[in-house]
Amino acid sequence: MKIAVVIPTVAGREEDLYRCIHGYTERHQTDHAVVPIVIPGCWSGGIAWQRGAEQAKEIGADYLHLTNDDIVPGSGWLEPMIESVERGEVPVCIVVTATKAVLDGEQMPLEGNPFSEHTSHFEGIECVHPAGRVGENDSEYPSLPFCSMEQWERIGPMIPTQYGTDKWFGHRAKAAGFSNVCVDAPFYHYAAFVGRDGQIDGWLGQDRLVFDHNIAYPLYVNGELELDRLHSEAKTNDGREAARRWYLQNVGHTYWED
Repeated sequence: MKIAVVIPTVAGREEDLYRCIHGYTERHQTDHAVVPIVIPGCWSGGIAWQRGAEQAKEIGADYLHLTNDDIVPGSGWLEPMIESVERGEVPVCIVVTATKAVLDGEQMPLEGNPFSEHTSHFEGIECVHPAGRVGENDSEYPSLPFCSMEQWERIGPMIPTQYGTDKWFGHRAKAAGFSNVCVDAPFYHYAAFVGRDGQIDGWLGQDRLVFDHNIAYPLYVNGELELDRLHSEAKTNDGREAARRWYLQNVGHTYWED
């Protein structure tokens, strides 16, 4: 079986990319062919995932895995994902992320198990429920989507946003008749910060998150915005201000003034 692993990346994250590829191809050997598809320099992760999915189809991949360059798979990640797909599900993996205290300190090593000495500094942020639980709410979606190429034909295409893409995958999977089911497949998130801010003049990373989740995403779900089209205010000052107005009205905090 051929597993296409799509990895978006941007300049300045070369060490993260190396760690990611090493984790998928060297650290955890598998009987399956794991083929990294690196997509550099895209404006958003959603655009990169879509391009990678198209390349996966071209190379005749059997399975598609949409990941990020600051992710490292844990031991035994692949088999539970494949087994879930073969049951007609979409797997929801376990994602573990570092606390800020660790990220501000010494970088974790490239080789070996990168988290063996830091387990007390990490916490699960997805799939806190037992394996086999069917995801029923917005917090239970495939954070690092995995599916067969046959499933992708019914789930895709990906929306061109930076945030909300994994939630979109879960939404489309449910609409196609696939349950989002928690599996015991661990992944570790280094939470690289390069590229999160400054990709758009005047935009903060939080601006993009608020805009994508709360302004653009509902339009894709409701069918008001074509799936291959950016929101007309993406990358614009109007879009940034719309995100901040939404946040102020709904949360009441001015993060851009901190």
